[in-house]
Amino acid sequence: MLTKIFLDSAPLITSLFFIMGAFIVFQILFAGIRLVFKVIHKNIDKYLLRSILGIIYILSLLFIMQLSIRDKNQPWIYVNFQLVSIIFLYCHIKCSV
Repeated sequence: MLTKIFLDSAPLITSLFFIMGAFIVFQILFAGIRLVFKVIHKNIDKYLLRSILGIIYILSLLFIMQLSIRDKNQPWIYVNFQLVSIIFLYCHIKCSV
């Protein structure tokens, strides 16, 4: 559990665990959507699907995070999470092209 004490003392470790969890959830979503396309016999480029899903996933993640930290005392703690998410999105799109 991410408590306030842990967030204040080790933001780098928490950011790493956050991005690993976000990446795992993204991979599970990607594999599930790809499986659905295979079942309905739709042939879609996996790089295009990964790019579209990555953009939607990261933007929704950032939007939800911004809504959750609104009116909090220390919103700067979550800046690491957001920066790592933006870097992930950028690298993901660059590698998919």
